[in-house]
Amino acid sequence: MLVDTARHFIPLDKLKQLVDGLSAMKFNVLHLHLTDAQSFPFEVSSYKELSGKGAFDPNHAVYTHDDMSALIEHARSRGMVVMPEFDLPGHTASWGLGYPGVTASCWDYLNAHQPDYPENGMALNPADSRTFPIVDAIVADAASVFASCAYVNVGGDEVDHGCWQNAPQHEAITTWMQQNNVANFSQLEAYFTRYAQEAVVKNKKTPMVWEDAFTVGGALPESIIGIWRSKEKLAEVVHSGRKALLLYGYYQDMEAPLCTQSLECPECTVNWLWIWTYVDMYGNDPIADLNLSQEEADLVLGGEAAMWSESVDVLSWDVRGLTRSPAVAERLWSDASVTDRNWLELRVDRFRCISVRRGVSGAGPLYSDYCTPPEKEPEEDEIEWLAIAALALLAICVALLLALVLVSVKLVLVWRRARSLGYAQVQGEGDK
Repeated sequence: MLVDTARHFIPLDKLKQLVDGLSAMKFNVLHLHLTDAQSFPFEVSSYKELSGKGAFDPNHAVYTHDDMSALIEHARSRGMVVMPEFDLPGHTASWGLGYPGVTASCWDYLNAHQPDYPENGMALNPADSRTFPIVDAIVADAASVFASCAYVNVGGDEVDHGCWQNAPQHEAITTWMQQNNVANFSQLEAYFTRYAQEAVVKNKKTPMVWEDAFTVGGALPESIIGIWRSKEKLAEVVHSGRKALLLYGYYQDMEAPLCTQSLECPECTVNWLWIWTYVDMYGNDPIADLNLSQEEADLVLGGEAAMWSESVDVLSWDVRGLTRSPAVAERLWSDASVTDRNWLELRVDRFRCISVRRGVSGAGPLYSDYCTPPEKEPEEDEIEWLAIAALALLAICVALLLALVLVSVKLVLVWRRARSLGYAQVQGEGDK
């Protein structure tokens, strides 16, 4: 499951809860899309300003290395691996906040040509002397912190060549291209992705990239290719002898998950209910109808659900990201002949209720059912007030007990004095 922590920061405790919920569905990899145009919430040892100025909040919205180590151990104990992703050379506007100049400043072009999320089109500037050393430092930290994972994802998707063409640094960029035998912007895109993948290999990890890197000829032979646009692209990749992973059709943020190109494509189905998109995901077998040889089919490593978080945060993540993902998990773990959606609904609703009652999921139902939620545990401040009230009550009881003891002692003393006086009086009468 891809979890996007750059568009909305996901606190460590929430990530651990997601691991609990996802591992119960047999998801075995937590793919952290750590950085993007909107923020850079990962601490890089030798370039502190990446998160110092690139995070939404440098004090509360940054993952330290210790944070990630704690998450990795939590995931390991539940059978999951945590894989980091640092998207480049596009989707890097946040890098330039800490180190101005490492991105091509093409804001005027982007605002005019990309009405939706224009910041995503910002690309790295190859002519700045700090750009490639920063890439090296990020990959080195990723390989060290995520040592238990064999992979590091370096992105490579949606690079807008117009940013390089229209940036104020255009002349410096083209001069750098001439000096490095880069003929055009497609080759520049490929140069960046190859450089990042080679850095991953130098750190003894296997690179993973998006299909865009393959399309421009920038994918290394050993890199795993993430397919997000079509199953035809999956077939093309494995025909070339490369390993691939299917994300197409499994995007949890989409209401038409098979419509990555346009709403007019033949596969597109816009459902009456948003929740019914689980049916599209359930029917999306990674290798069905592709006519792959057994050797090619073996290169398809599996599939991956993805929850992009432009409109999702900690308050809505579970309903958006965990409600339909069981359909993806079952599709990927089950035989291709298992396709009964009605039977799936019943089992997923029961599974969802159990998960909710265990406190590992806030997913919604696929169908009508009755699920009693767990009893609400007291909040931390409620526990604090209860403790204070208990201590106060204890203090009152101790005070009452002390008062009772004092009164009892006094009564005993009075009684003994009265008895003593009575004895003395009797003794005096006897003497007479």
